[in-house]
Amino acid sequence: MNIILTDDWLVIVNSKAGMHKSRMQLLALLRKVRNAGFNITVKFTQRKNHATELTSKYIGRGFRNFIIAGGDGTVNEVVNGIFSQNEVPVKDICIGLLPLGSGNDLCKMYNIPESFDKAVEVLKKGNISCQDIGRVSYYFKNKKKSKFFVNIAGLGFDAFVTQRSNKWKENYLKGKVLYMLALVSSLASYRSKKVKIISDGQLLLDSKVFSIAVGIGKYNGGGMMQVPDAIADDGFFDVTVIERMSKAEVIKNVKNLYDGSFVSNQKVKLFRMESLKIESDQKLLLEADGESLGFAPVDFDIFPRSLNIISGNLSIQQSTSSKC
Repeated sequence: MNIILTDDWLVIVNSKAGMHKSRMQLLALLRKVRNAGFNITVKFTQRKNHATELTSKYIGRGFRNFIIAGGDGTVNEVVNGIFSQNEVPVKDICIGLLPLGSGNDLCKMYNIPESFDKAVEVLKKGNISCQDIGRVSYYFKNKKKSKFFVNIAGLGFDAFVTQRSNKWKENYLKGKVLYMLALVSSLASYRSKKVKIISDGQLLLDSKVFSIAVGIGKYNGGGMMQVPDAIADDGFFDVTVIERMSKAEVIKNVKNLYDGSFVSNQKVKLFRMESLKIESDQKLLLEADGESLGFAPVDFDIFPRSLNIISGNLSIQQSTSSKC
C-alpha cells in the first residue's frame, strides 16, 4: 500500500483533560488553531491508551505532525504511539502541545503558556527542540512490560502519591492543589523501602529510600522541580534519590521542591547516568509522566535526541535546541 505523506496536523484531544471546558468551547479553541494557518484533523480520545492507538494509526496514514490538546498523560500516550511503531523514523515526526491537563509539567519545561491563545502562537512560530526519550521496563501483575516516557518517572512515595491523585482527578481537582492534597494524605500510610540502584554493573546505592525521580525534564507534580539539573537532550537521566525521611522532614521540605533547593538536604543524592536498574524486595511502585504503571524491579534506558517538539522560549537547560 502506498502511503501519501501529508503536511496536515492531527490534533488529539483528551476529552477528560478538558472537562473544565464544554465540547463547544473545545471546538471554538480548535478553530483558533485552524485560524492560525494549520490544516488539522481532530480526534477525541475515548478511553485510556486511545491516543497511542490514534497516533500509530495516523502515522500509517501519512501524518507526521501531531498537536496534543491534553496533559502529560496524553503526551505520554502519543509518544508511546510514535516510538512503538516501525513504519517511519521517529525523527521524521513532530509534536506540539496545547495545555489542557491537570499538571502540564512538560509545557512548563518548554515555557508553553497555559493561555490557549498564547499556546497557539507558540505553535505558529514553530520553534523546534529535540529531546531525549526514556524507556522503562517493569512488572505488572507478574508480567514484564515496558513503556516510553518523555519527562519524569517516579518510584516509591512519588508513585504512591500519583496513584492516589489519579483516583481524585474525577473530582475536578487539578495541578498543585490535587498533588498537594494527595501528598499530605499519603504521608500517614507510606513507608520507605529498601532499594538497590545499579548502573553499568556497579552498585550505587543500597539503603532505605523515600522516593526516586528519574528525569529527562525538570518538573512533575504540577510544577515541583524534582530533577532541577536535568538537561533534556544530553543523553543522560538525572536521578534524584531522597533517602528515608520523617514525616516532619518531608513537610518542612515540600516548599523547597518548587525551586529545587531541596537537593541541598544531606538525605538527597543526585546521579547522572545513561541506564540504571532499581531493585527492591518490597513492593516499590512506579509511575511515569504521571501515569501509574507497576512495580520494581525496573530497568531504564535512554534514546538520545529522538523527539521533535515545538517549544516556546526554553525554561530548561539544553545542549542544543535544534531539530533532531
